[in-house]
Amino acid sequence: MTGGGAANRIGDYEVVRSLTDRLTGGRASVLAARPPARLGVGPGEVVLHLIDADPERLAAAAEHFRAVAAAHADHVVGLVEVGRDDSGPTPVAYCTVEYQPSGSLADNAGLETAAALRALAGAARGAHELHQAGLVHGDIRPATVLLSGGHGGVLAAPLPPSASPPGQTATADPPGRLETLEPGLLMGDAPCRASDVWALGATAHRALTGRSLHPSLETDDPLTAAQRALFEPPVLDPGLTAGHAALIARCLRPDPADRPESAAAVADAFEDLAGAR
Repeated sequence: MTGGGAANRIGDYEVVRSLTDRLTGGRASVLAARPPARLGVGPGEVVLHLIDADPERLAAAAEHFRAVAAAHADHVVGLVEVGRDDSGPTPVAYCTVEYQPSGSLADNAGLETAAALRALAGAARGAHELHQAGLVHGDIRPATVLLSGGHGGVLAAPLPPSASPPGQTATADPPGRLETLEPGLLMGDAPCRASDVWALGATAHRALTGRSLHPSLETDDPLTAAQRALFEPPVLDPGLTAGHAALIARCLRPDPADRPESAAAVADAFEDLAGAR
């Protein structure tokens, strides 16, 4: 948790605590920190995602940061900076994002249905804003749908690939991610707008029911779970209302052309179900 000789510091950030278990299930080092005055982001906390310090990976992360910042997405948590601390024996690189103190849908199990739908609508708006800028999120799941008073919900900023340790696979990803991956992604397809729509549907299912689309995923070993997610069709919880089930089923249709035409359309549907439009 340190860079250089100063305890509890990375660069000019003061590390407060680890958020790894809360946000990623151990996927990568994620820290809450107090930002330096030079950033002008106020006295609160920010989140540091430690990333691969290899110069090429860091350059790619910086380019990713510039692209996301240029999207000017109101419903996506802001990226602050990408940096590197070379003051210690081992270089430490990081991606800084804004902190959302209310947590995510993963932190708020049992959230009232209308509030969950509003949070999902905000995240879907964020996905659409990224799509309009030519970007794909690629990691929509309950832990990346964050609660926000102003918008109901916002989408966590999409992190660069180097934000997870080299060699990481879907089977080692945090809880809740495997079930939100369109099967094509498990076969090596690149994330796309349609796979983000799939993820919004899968995330809604978990948020509204507390259950996985693949119940066996919660008990199987990682390899078997990945096989089940790939070859077994998702199963909707029978407790869903007809309206909720219909929307989720549309998002999960095998043919991407049969899914909602945009994340904005999904956001509209979430708002309609929440009675917010």
